[in-house]
Amino acid sequence: MVLISVVLALLAAGTLAVGTHLQHHAIRSRDTDDAGVPSSARGGSELLVLQPLWLLGLGLLVLETVLNVAALGLGPVALVQPIGTVSLVIAVLISVRVFGRRVTAPLVGSIALTLISVVGFVGISARYASTGPLLPGSVAWLNGMLLLASVVGAVLAATRAGHLALVGVAGLAFGTVAASAHVVTTSVIATVRAGTGVAGVVDLLAHGVPITLVGMAVASAVGMWAVQVAYTSGPPETVLAGLTVLDPMMAVTIGALVLGEYRGLTGAAALGLFVTGAAAVAGVLLLARFHPCGQERPVVRTEVRRTATSHGDEGPVQVEPDAVDAAETGVLTLHAARSI
Repeated sequence: MVLISVVLALLAAGTLAVGTHLQHHAIRSRDTDDAGVPSSARGGSELLVLQPLWLLGLGLLVLETVLNVAALGLGPVALVQPIGTVSLVIAVLISVRVFGRRVTAPLVGSIALTLISVVGFVGISARYASTGPLLPGSVAWLNGMLLLASVVGAVLAATRAGHLALVGVAGLAFGTVAASAHVVTTSVIATVRAGTGVAGVVDLLAHGVPITLVGMAVASAVGMWAVQVAYTSGPPETVLAGLTVLDPMMAVTIGALVLGEYRGLTGAAALGLFVTGAAAVAGVLLLARFHPCGQERPVVRTEVRRTATSHGDEGPVQVEPDAVDAAETGVLTLHAARSI
């Protein structure tokens, strides 16, 4: 089961990266025609949802959610969720390939550090993390954390709080949702396998699982709201790095402390998890810094053209630069498309 959950999580990471890229490519194609003319200048554009490429991307994002939920149902959250970091690496590689960016030594080093660290962390987790019986009060704890993340996130998003605060609360919300998805999925699977019928359904109701489902939906919506507000108040690299770090960290913490997934963890293994986890965080931060698109910033420049005046001589005319293509930084919004 553990091996299957790892494979499903890897497939989910790849699907997320590709699906997000396709949707941003569709948006770019809609907003600008082959001649580079914005859609607004052409008197409108077709509905985005009618574009096959955008629909394909949406289908891949839905498939990613299904794959990740299945992975969370078959393996410990402390093992599955950190694998999502690989989606960032895949997104960077797609950006390099599609947009012809230059591959630099720091970028290669960042990718290598991230991948090696994630492999090390997952390897240790596969040895020690396990899904056991729910600890007393664990569902209640999760429901309380979902409520707290939703309330705090909504307040921060509505008041347009600081950039880092918004990124932080979004990461905490998504990590809690992932842990909750693991609990709900494993509980339903256990009930079905036991064949307890009505008694099993009553048991799920008694443990507050339906409340958890509602809390997951609300926390996911609030997390995405906070992410969108964060994009308006700071650099997208910060959003990307923050979510990629905080989401799995929160999920692993909940898995260890609330769900008891590291019951047999030794001191040496705990040290290994700390070292590989810290290295993965460093790799993600470096990736955000050396991302091939993230390094490029729109340069405000004025193009001067000569044109004839009424007196027959020529005078300068300032032309505003075109907007930077958002599709090229679209991979920086991966976690806005993913709530679990």
